[in-house]
Amino acid sequence: MNASIDVIVIGETWIKQGRSQYYNIPGYHSAFSCRKTSAGGLAIFVRNDLNFEAKTNVADGGFHHISVKVDKSPSSVFVHGLYRPPSDDTSRLFSAIEEILANSDPASPCFIVGDVNVPVNQPHNVNVRRYNQLLNAFSATVSNTIITRPISNNLLDHVVCSIADSTRVSNYTMPCELSDHSYVLTVFKLKADHQRKVLTKTWVNYALVDAEFQRFLENFNQNSLPVDECLQSITGTFSQLIQANSRTRTVEVKVKNDCCPWYNFDIWKLGNIRDSILKRWKRNRQDQHLSELLARANYNLSEAKKRAKKQYHTKLFNNGNAKLLWGRINELMGGKSRTNSAPSLEVNQNIEHDPVTVANLFNDHFVSVGDNLASQLTSDGNINRFNTMKRSNISIFLRPASILEISNLIHELDPKKASGYDGFPVSALKKHRNLLSAIICNCFNQCLLDFCELALSFCSRFPSNGLVIVVLAIQRFFLIGSGRQQPDTRRF
Repeated sequence: MNASIDVIVIGETWIKQGRSQYYNIPGYHSAFSCRKTSAGGLAIFVRNDLNFEAKTNVADGGFHHISVKVDKSPSSVFVHGLYRPPSDDTSRLFSAIEEILANSDPASPCFIVGDVNVPVNQPHNVNVRRYNQLLNAFSATVSNTIITRPISNNLLDHVVCSIADSTRVSNYTMPCELSDHSYVLTVFKLKADHQRKVLTKTWVNYALVDAEFQRFLENFNQNSLPVDECLQSITGTFSQLIQANSRTRTVEVKVKNDCCPWYNFDIWKLGNIRDSILKRWKRNRQDQHLSELLARANYNLSEAKKRAKKQYHTKLFNNGNAKLLWGRINELMGGKSRTNSAPSLEVNQNIEHDPVTVANLFNDHFVSVGDNLASQLTSDGNINRFNTMKRSNISIFLRPASILEISNLIHELDPKKASGYDGFPVSALKKHRNLLSAIICNCFNQCLLDFCELALSFCSRFPSNGLVIVVLAIQRFFLIGSGRQQPDTRRF
């Protein structure tokens, strides 16, 4: 190996009390939990040049627990060595792990390692289920996944850490000629990997946008345009005004690639301000004014992080994209992402592997399957051959909307809700509702009139005993009509 090992944990040492001095490793400090029965024992060795402190040393029957605190920049690392014999009750093990995880400092990485004789590769085992539930409750996981006792095909030797730290852990399982258990070598990166991230911040002069948009609406002549073009002109003009009265700044920064998806421009800017004040404060720690500025800067940065995290997770859980949601949950839980297998399709005894070719073959089939099926069927045009279509007496009466109705509906809208596909914000709709209410009312009524004429024309093509359903999309409204009546009643 090119690098020396910092900490070594050995289980089942079988070393009796008073003989541990004969089992030291050159270049390492040692801590032993000696056996009092015919088997068991535990030992931890820490490299001489590391500052460490032994925190716990327990030998309770066959159960052993040693913990050490190792000072490694930028933070301390806690290593808990455990050994539980197969015959020992799991309740004592679970209580010890619960106490360790409950009292661990989130800022200091914590590892629980050793032979605990819980076969986590058997998920239906009762003890395994309890064990996993305990770890999940504290956002911890068994980071190694390779069998450690080949003779029984079980994973009994565990390296447990927090899910957040597991992304920086690499485990290597190697055969051991001295034992029926394998070696487990764990590498932990003390510093998280960083990646480059582009942050963007856009400032919009909404006062100027509102003033120009107000003038546009006052001079807008909707009678010269069809309904769809009228509404598109309004939303398009607003978008153009936003672009014309905005400025954008872009920066490229380094962020931790495993825990900062919510990092944004505001946090970066406030962090720079805090760091600048901190440098000045370190040169003059007695300056009360700088102390107050630093405290305020720290508060602003903390609040910005809280807002960013809340907005990020709210958007993640409420955007309706289940694939994105569960992908992020899997990432946070330390799950392994599955690589999609290459698609293949057998056509005329030939197997196609090219994704584009496979997609085109599927498209060609489903585009033509309807026509191919229809060409094989004969029809006399009788749509009610089996008398399954019954006349309905249910009617829907459609009447024109009023400007006051539209204005009240706009007034009740929640400005915090997201805009529609056109990008027109609810806040702008509410701010200019006096002018927009009349425009939207006229557009709606014109659509209603067009719908009636279309529906009557459509219904006249079918027998009087038929049932016709007509659906017409009017921006965000749907009008549904059924049945057939006299044209002059405009009743559907």
